[in-house]
Amino acid sequence: MNVSSLCAALQADSRNHILATTIAELERQAYSVLVADKYRGSAVLQQPAHILDKLERAPVSLQLESTRNKKIEQWYLYRFNERTRWYGNAASNFIYRFVGADPNTIDLDAVNNAHGKTMIASRIGYLRERGFRLEFVGVENANLYYNLQLIDSCLPQILARCLEYKYAGDSDYTLSAMLEYLRRQNPLGFDLSRGHPFYEYKLKRFLVDAALGMTPAEIWTGEFNATGGIIIVKQDGDVVCYHIYNYNEFENYLLANTRFEQASTSRYHFGDVYREHGELRLKLNLQVRFVN
Repeated sequence: MNVSSLCAALQADSRNHILATTIAELERQAYSVLVADKYRGSAVLQQPAHILDKLERAPVSLQLESTRNKKIEQWYLYRFNERTRWYGNAASNFIYRFVGADPNTIDLDAVNNAHGKTMIASRIGYLRERGFRLEFVGVENANLYYNLQLIDSCLPQILARCLEYKYAGDSDYTLSAMLEYLRRQNPLGFDLSRGHPFYEYKLKRFLVDAALGMTPAEIWTGEFNATGGIIIVKQDGDVVCYHIYNYNEFENYLLANTRFEQASTSRYHFGDVYREHGELRLKLNLQVRFVN
């Protein structure tokens, strides 16, 4: 089945510009799969197994024709499952060094002896107990670093802090919980006294750009590849649709429904403490998934 050839008619809600989606045709032999529902921004799968078993790893790019103006819009289709990685790959490693104590006193075999799901937190904790602290060095892939800087000059540092908190076990993995932690800790020293939502604004910008086309390995110009929006197929068969025109609701949904994920340390080559330039260093990987 060629999912990329999927065609759909888009119905606009004139009151709020949120789209409900009806799939009119799934190639020639397909059944009607989606039916528009009455509530905002949603549709329900009538035959979830018929399409969910056919979808590959998200996102899938769809060409959809709008019933409002007959224009072809590019949409991204995301699917919830155990394999779905929304953002991040081997090109999204962040590099840190341990500072605050003498690295020559540390036996790397002893540090890296920890294994299992909490091994990175154990390694960070081992060195913290001996007077070290993590300091952000940079992003392994220069293209990702500049992409993040294009969105916001502080974004590499903010995401680096998020990854440190996440892997050290200091905060919940969800983006919303991480935002609250950032507000409390204020690691970049913003003046929060007037209520400016520095961290929330910057994280939302990252999530929207990542959802609509930015990848770690390709140069990002700020032009959205998805000119329509995103369709999210949940595990229970529900489908949520957000049009790019409803920007505020779209970014709020992303913030409330994403989390940082830990990928395979062996596959993406991170998580071990190593020596470089006379320093103890550590790589942490940036992965974002939708909340199940």
